[in-house]
Amino acid sequence: MAAPAADPALRAAAFDACPVPLLAFDARLRYSACNRAAADALGAPADRIVGAAVGEPDAARRALAGERVTVPPTTPADGPDARTATWTRVFAPLG
Repeated sequence: MAAPAADPALRAAAFDACPVPLLAFDARLRYSACNRAAADALGAPADRIVGAAVGEPDAARRALAGERVTVPPTTPADGPDARTATWTRVFAPLG
C-alpha cells in the first residue's frame, strides 16, 4: 500500500478541503491550482482562476528561485471584503 502522501487523489482532496486559501502557479507565472477556499475568497470559480496570470509576478519569480516571499498586507478597496479584510500573501517554493 502506498503512503498517503504518495496518493494523488488524497493529496488533491486535502488541497481542496483545506480551509486556508491556497493557489499554486507554474513557471509561466499562471495559476495552475486553486482550492475551494481560495475560489470563495476571490469570489470566482476555480476554473476562472486557473490559467490566470499571477498578480505579483516579482514575488512569484523569487519563490520559483527558492525564496519565501511575504507580500505586505493590503485591504481590498471594493467588493464583498471592502475594508473588512486584510490580505497577506506568502509565496513559497514547494519543491
